[in-house]
Amino acid sequence: METISVRLKSFLRVLSNTTRKLKCIMFSIVITVTVLIWFYGSTTSEISLDHVRLHPSTGYVKYFSTSYSYRNNTPKILFWTPFFGSMVWYRESMDCIRLCPWKCELTDNKDEVATSDALLFHLTDITWVGFVNNPGQYLQFKFPGYRRPDQIWIAYNLEPLSMLWGNFHAFDGIFNWTWSYRHDADIYNPYGYFRSTTENEKQEMAKHLKSSNYFREKNKTGLIINSNCNDDARRYKLVHELSKYVDIDWYGGCGFKCPDDYRSCDVLNTKYKLYFAFENAHCRDYISEKFWRRHTYHQIPVVAWKIDYKGMVPPNSYINVFDFSDLNSAGKYIAHVANNETLFNSYFDWMKDYTADGGYCGMCRVCRALHTKNRSAQVYEDFNGWLTDDSCKPASITRFAQRSIDRLVFDGKTGIFNTKFLETS
Repeated sequence: METISVRLKSFLRVLSNTTRKLKCIMFSIVITVTVLIWFYGSTTSEISLDHVRLHPSTGYVKYFSTSYSYRNNTPKILFWTPFFGSMVWYRESMDCIRLCPWKCELTDNKDEVATSDALLFHLTDITWVGFVNNPGQYLQFKFPGYRRPDQIWIAYNLEPLSMLWGNFHAFDGIFNWTWSYRHDADIYNPYGYFRSTTENEKQEMAKHLKSSNYFREKNKTGLIINSNCNDDARRYKLVHELSKYVDIDWYGGCGFKCPDDYRSCDVLNTKYKLYFAFENAHCRDYISEKFWRRHTYHQIPVVAWKIDYKGMVPPNSYINVFDFSDLNSAGKYIAHVANNETLFNSYFDWMKDYTADGGYCGMCRVCRALHTKNRSAQVYEDFNGWLTDDSCKPASITRFAQRSIDRLVFDGKTGIFNTKFLETS
């Protein structure tokens, strides 16, 4: 009887765990189907285009023989759309433009459209954010009904192509300039940049590094913070493999909850030696703040770049898992760095020769472009062609479904969803 009782308890325990896994999988499927239906509705939204487009021709941009001119020496810039549903970008731009050597007037008053020299449109808010902010309604985005012939319309985007939904052909023949992290944008606005240090800066940093030991400041190994759990790059697979060699704590919507809100997880950075700065997609020139903020916390960024970014980031300041023959080799090396004081600290020697900055006034670059003399007038007659000329693909229902299925299969094989995610969310 005792043997039967033990076996029965064991069977019930297995049955309970199996039932829990099935419930989790069914819950995931329901959520996935719901989101797919929601996105399907948002991608059928109407966009009003009330002006004449150009006839197609070769190339993305059509140039004209005329150049831009403004009514006075202080061009006026109108923020036509919000930024992810908020006018925070207008308020922040008002603060930073004061220190800009080029002078521009900023406004968010749409009644001033006739007197504005340039209009700003946040691409994501045009395509799908409007639907999110107005549940149950189709996005009815309307461009201004009035447009001066010499007015410059600027498309602003800092999101990777894989996060953008919509029919981008709808914008052919509309925008004059692009403002983006991509090198080929009219206004190049990366998330961060670096420059060579002056001789005085080099000497000061050499003294600082000599008296510092960043290795001993940390008591934990690896950290990743993100909430996009079904990302295009499948970051969860990399983390799962590398965690066989390195302790990695996952925070955000895909792991342990942050103490308060998402930004409250920033306090964790001071404790960890390594930050796994994996981007959500392998898009051209896309290096976000995940990388650029690491040196302020004295962390080594571990990246997953399939693109050569030499010249765009400080040399010898990171570990790229795709620089190794396989993840097994990468994991062993990362573990070696995390446990070797001299090797770990050597990853900050670059700060003697370079300095990096993760934030500056992008609006100042827009203002500088508006002050550029004899700049030829232009328009993106093939905006879709320019935007999708990338190493990644735009968002779609098919790709979203595939990512969701991949994640479900992965969770089912590894049990990560059932053990870590449910216990911490």
